[in-house]
Formats: sequence, C-alpha cells, structure tokens
Amino acid sequence: MIEKDCFLLPENLFKELENSKDAKRIWKYLLKSRYREFLMTDKSYNQQHIEIYNINTSQLVNVFYRDRNEPEISVITTDSGLFDLNNEPGIFAISTDSDLFAYSYGNNIITIYLMESGLEVVSKKFDCILKIKFLEFIEENKQLLILGENKDGGGMKFHIWMLSGCLDDHFIIDHKTSILSDYDHALTKANGTIVFLNNETNIEVLHDLININTKKSVNSCSIIKFPDEVKRFKELYQLYKKDESKPELDDDVTTTVKTACGLLVHLYNDRNHQENDHKLLNLLNVTRKIIELFIENYPDYWKLVEIQYPLMALLIYSRSFSLIKFILFNKDLKAKNLHRPRSQYGSYPNYYKGLELSKSDNDLKSALRFCKDRDAVMLAYLLEYYSENSTSHIGWMINVTEILPELSKHKYAKFVSLFAYSKYRKLRYDMSSDIYMVPLPNFTTYPNEETDEEPKENGKFEKFLAILKIFIKLLRKILIPINPFKKNLGEQLSPFLQVEKNNSPFFYIPAMEAVINSRWNQTKTNWMIFLFKYLIFLVLFSYLTQILLQNDENRSKAANIVMITIFYYLGIDLFIIEFMRAKSNLSMVNAFDLCSTIFGITNLTLIISGFVAEWIILLTSVTALILWIEMLLWLRLFSGIAINIYIFGNILKIIIPFFAFMIVLTIGFGHSMFILFGYPSLVNLQPSIPTYTLNNGSENFTLTGTEPDNPFDTPLDSILSAYYWNTLNFGDYNYWPLKLLTFLANIVLVLVLLNMIIALMKYSDAFNKAKEDGKIGLLNIQIRTY
Repeated sequence: MIEKDCFLLPENLFKELENSKDAKRIWKYLLKSRYREFLMTDKSYNQQHIEIYNINTSQLVNVFYRDRNEPEISVITTDSGLFDLNNEPGIFAISTDSDLFAYSYGNNIITIYLMESGLEVVSKKFDCILKIKFLEFIEENKQLLILGENKDGGGMKFHIWMLSGCLDDHFIIDHKTSILSDYDHALTKANGTIVFLNNETNIEVLHDLININTKKSVNSCSIIKFPDEVKRFKELYQLYKKDESKPELDDDVTTTVKTACGLLVHLYNDRNHQENDHKLLNLLNVTRKIIELFIENYPDYWKLVEIQYPLMALLIYSRSFSLIKFILFNKDLKAKNLHRPRSQYGSYPNYYKGLELSKSDNDLKSALRFCKDRDAVMLAYLLEYYSENSTSHIGWMINVTEILPELSKHKYAKFVSLFAYSKYRKLRYDMSSDIYMVPLPNFTTYPNEETDEEPKENGKFEKFLAILKIFIKLLRKILIPINPFKKNLGEQLSPFLQVEKNNSPFFYIPAMEAVINSRWNQTKTNWMIFLFKYLIFLVLFSYLTQILLQNDENRSKAANIVMITIFYYLGIDLFIIEFMRAKSNLSMVNAFDLCSTIFGITNLTLIISGFVAEWIILLTSVTALILWIEMLLWLRLFSGIAINIYIFGNILKIIIPFFAFMIVLTIGFGHSMFILFGYPSLVNLQPSIPTYTLNNGSENFTLTGTEPDNPFDTPLDSILSAYYWNTLNFGDYNYWPLKLLTFLANIVLVLVLLNMIIALMKYSDAFNKAKEDGKIGLLNIQIRTY
C-alpha cells in the first residue's frame, strides 16, 4: 500500500539510494534525475541502458541503450558515495512534446533517442567541449542548448546544436554571464524555456541573450561534397516546376534533399504523361542520385531529417524500390540503421502537406495498403529490416504488432512466417532455457480488459458497496461467464488474438510459444470453472438416467427435481459456451463438444418424457460413451493429456492408409469364405460331427455332438469372422481347399498385418514424429482455448 504524496522508485535506483545515509545528496540526485513527470535512471545492473519512468503512473516509459563506446560507470558501494562520476546522474533533456530524449554521460558525447520507441537516432561528439553540464531543447525542439566546459580551458560556454539536419549545425554563444560560473544554482528549465538569476538576482530568460550576433559557427563540414550534382538537380527542378505548389530551393543541401524526396511523389503522379518523357526520366535519375549521395556523405544528417519528415512515406508512395532497399540494406555505407519507425505520421514535427497521409497511419500501414503485385516488395523490405534489428531493441517492432492481424488474413500471410526464421535471443544465460524475448510491443494487450479495482476508502458504506460490487461481479462470472448476445469485439481484442493461426510456422516461432505459455496459466484457471461444471453435468447424467430407468420410487422427488434443474442449467450453460466457441472457430473437436452436450440433454429429456424401450437403452449407452470421451477432451486443459490427445490423433492419421489396406483384405477374405460356406452340399464342405462313447459299466452308449455353427453365415458375419481370424477353429472340416485358404489367411491377416503395424509404429518414426509434433499440437490446442 502506497501512502499519499509518495512515489515508487525503480528497484535498482532505490537500492543504491538506500545504501547512502546522506539525505542532501539523495535529494540532489533525485532532483537532477527528474524532469516534469519523468524520472531518469542510468544505473542498471549491467550499466548499459537508461530507463525513464513516469512518476505519476509508476510505469516504465521506455528503455534506451547507451553508446557502448562510452566509459563504464564505476559503482561506489560505500555510504559516502552514490554511483558515478561526481555522484550525479547523466545529463539529459526531453523535448516539450515528449518526442525526443537527449542524453550525455557527462563527457563530450550527446545521443538523441526517440521517446516512443527508445531507438537511438544519432550520437554526436563535440570536440571543443571537455564535459557537458546542461542540456535543453529550445526553439520548438529544433535546437539543443548545451552548457559545456571548454577543452582549451576557456571556462564554461553555451553551445547550440541544430537538429534540423543542416550541415552548419554547431554554434557557440559568445556571451559572458555570471551563470556560467554557478550554473548549478542559477540555471533551471521548464518546457523549452530556460531562466536564470542575473547579477541583480532577477529572473531572466536565457533566450533573450541569444541572437545572431552572439552565435559563432564552429562547423567545418558545411561545404557540399557533390556540388555538381546539386547544381544539375536545381536546373532540372526549375524547368519542371510549373506551379507554386512545389517548394522553392535554397542553398541548404538538406532542404534540397527534402525537396527531392517530395519531388519523387510528383514524378510518380506524372508517370502517365507522355510529353517530356526524356526530361522526366532524366530528372528522376538525378533526383535519386542526389538522395543517395546525401545519405552516403552525411548519414547522421539524414537520420535527423528522417525523424522530422516522413521521408520513407514519400519513397513508399512514389514506389522508389531501389532507394528503399538502398536505405535499409546497403552494407557498403559506413552508417547503419538509416531509417527508424514512427508509430504514426502525426508524430513527425513537420507534416508533409503535399501528400494526403492520414496522421494515424505509418510506413508499414502505407506499404500494406500498396501491397499488390510487385509493390509488395516494399512491405517485405520493411518487415525484414525491422525483424532483423528487433534482436537488439524491441522498439523496432512498434508498428509490426498492429498490422500482424491484417497480414495473417491475406495471401501475403507468408510474411508472418518471416519471424520464424529470425534469431530471437534469450533474455540471459542464467535464466531458464525456454525463456525468449518477445519483440512485439503490446502484442497481448487487451485495451478493454476489465479489472477489479480496490475499493477506495471514502467511508464504510462506500467501501461495503464496492466490495459487494466485486462479489456480484465474481458471482456473475461463475453463473453466467459468457454473454451469448455480446457483439464480436473484433479490433478491440489484442493483436495476438486477432492473428490467424492456421499456418504451422506460427507455432514454430519461439516468441509465439513464449507468448502462449505466458498467457496459458491465466486462461486455464478461467476454464477450470467450466471443467468443474461439466464434471457435475456428467455425474448428474449418470445418476439421473440410472434412477429414472429403474423407476425407483424410494428416491426423494424433491431431490430429483433439484438435480434435474441443476442438470438443465449446466447443460444450457455448456451449450452456449460450446456454441460460441464453434461459432468463432469451427473444428471437429468443437463440433464434438457441442454435440455431446446436445446428446446428454436430449437423452435425459426423452427418459423424463416416459420413453422406455430398447432404443432408449442403446441411446443412453452411446450417450454415456460420448460424454466420457468429451470428459477426456475437457482434460486437454492439462498439458500432459493434451499432448497425448494430439499424439493419438497424429498416429490415427498416419495409420489410416494401413487400416484401409487391412479392411480391404479382410473384406476380401470374408467374402471368399462366405461364398465357400454358402454351398456346402456342392463343395462337400460338411463338418465332421463329433461322437462320444459312454459306458455305464454294463453297456456302451454312443452320443453325437451338435453340428458346429457356420461363422460365415451372412456377409457381415463373414467380415467380422475374418477380422477375428485367429479365434476361429477349422479342425472339424476336412476339405483341402479350405485348409489351403485358411493357411493363406493366417499368413496374411495374422502374421503379416500384425507385424506390419508393429513395424510401422517402431521403425517408420511415426510415433516419434507424432511425439515431436505433440508440442506444436499442445500450442494449437491452447491457442484455440483462449
């Protein structure tokens, strides 16, 4: 129970703070670790990742992997020290829209991350800075203000990092102020605004000190490395630009590249125009070349531009297959991972108005919408790119989860099997060998899942009402667990439940197996209620049919009425459950489940109605067998029995051809014997009648035995007798063709077929294969029980 005005801390941070007895140091550390509603900790068990928590909800926002080139943090375990250099957390800033996260260990390297996915965008080293002391996003998150200690010993200075992707991106603020010497106490930030105490102890805004005259560029890479291509592109662009809707070009090559990506869309829309074909083709080639050269020479700048503008969406719409492949898979480039997924186009700070993009869509949804014929390669590229990178960070898959249900329902469902061949890593070597990382965020999240909230302590009466509501809710779940009139939830279900799971590769994916196993215990607990109900239903059927068929008047009629009422309630309840399951996923097992309940209710109804005859006894006998088989199927909730049920079904499928072979031979021998025994007078097939001599001491009496029955009297008896061939005795017949046929039948039906079934099970690996597939069958049974 959490007291009011208290917050939960991450476990690893809490343990380290708990070891320190210096309250001021703890408080200072927490103040520097908190910004708005976020709490940052970079003190993980392996020192390699950063965690950000929302202190209002006590939930983990995301995990960010640190640059592995950074120095390791030296942990101090004494009471006098906290964790790292200067007993302070890393320097960080979060953009005002909570979209970007900037982090520095305290050296001269800053890394930019995406908050929604946790993916690293770019990491930049500032050679003129020795140690970074302060960070904050300014100018609508287009710039990052940096306070750093100069490497040449010139004291503290402000720096600006332009995040727009322009080449001239680093400036020094040439301004002297007292806050540089006492920044820790005189400087603070709030929602993109930085304020400080001036020499007169008045509060001023730091932005007022920054102007064009105080900014000095220190970037040396602003010279374009491919000026001829840029010039050629601008010339062709001006010839093609016929209206004012197309943007103007400036001297910034970044703007040129953004315009080039947008131009690809216009060229794609004009692809059917026949005039100026040569010029359009020439412009298209130059445009693609400009984009490739920019990515090759300035990959980090491309990454910054790509997280602000939906450039991949433009390439997808314009069907730029070669460029998409170049960005995603070109191994010759020095920089890797040039594209990062965004959950929706509305997440981009700069929305491209020239293309009708829904703000709720993303790159995968757009590729899925264009997934026809050769355009499907774009979707394949993106899925392969995301799945390959998902082993390093789960954030790559933020969009894949949402489209999996749609993928699985179409002919391009083969893309789902892509995850079966991805190398999903295990969590840690010291964990269980069957625990795998599931790289699908919110894959099992059910947005409308009901939870039983704890009653708030507003008063005794209110608390009593809250507890009563929970009790009534629990009672309703037991008595009426499923509402048959409830509409299909469809998209309100989790993506895991929406995915079509008819293809076997789905169950070979380690991540899917981990998901199913993680949810199975909870599912099994819910279905145990129905198992208990069915057990009562079966016991009542056995008891009621027995006393009603015997017409036992000594039994209490009131007790019988109560038991019959309970029987019908359970029967109707189970019928509704099985009907809903069969409606959503019709299979032979579900059909048998439904029919068994119908058989039980119908059988008892006929007996209560007064039908007592031979056919009622036969029907009751068959129904009892069906209900016990159904009981066995209900026990598939337990893994051991479920695997054996699947093994039985697999073996049955394997030996069906053998059964067909055996039945044909059995019918053949039965038919042959039926003809042979049908005309005994013609073929001299009269059995010798046994005789016995009885001596009473004075006289002998001769006794004659009965004539042996004909086991092949009718066609059906002939087939059944041939099936039970090894139980027949032909010693009373002296007809040599019969002896020859009997010898042949013994060899074929008894010796050969018996050894064939043994060899089939032992040497053909039928049983072993069924056993190996039993695990897949178990997952199949479990997934259809959800």
